[in-house]
Amino acid sequence: MEQAGAWLEMRAKRSGKFPANTSPVVGSMLRQQKNKLRVSLMELTETCPFDSCNPEDCPLFPLRKMSQRQRLRWFKALPEKDLVYLAAYHYTCLGTKIEVPPESH
Repeated sequence: MEQAGAWLEMRAKRSGKFPANTSPVVGSMLRQQKNKLRVSLMELTETCPFDSCNPEDCPLFPLRKMSQRQRLRWFKALPEKDLVYLAAYHYTCLGTKIEVPPESH
């Protein structure tokens, strides 16, 4: 079992996908998180989660007008930094939309 762990760690370090001090377990967790992020964001390419529409001020507005095949091709080509940006944007946007306005006095 130790040999398998050492082998996985060596592969992760060589691939350059994770820092040299990343353990195989942590590397596996990072891959799982990236996959979950992609699945969540793929849903956003179809519609806004707040009200199931396509607001014009959304960075995904033009994408949602494309065919499903075109959207998938575009989405698969996105680098990780763009996925992180879109996740942060949509998290913030959704929070703003569901925020309850303060009561008027």
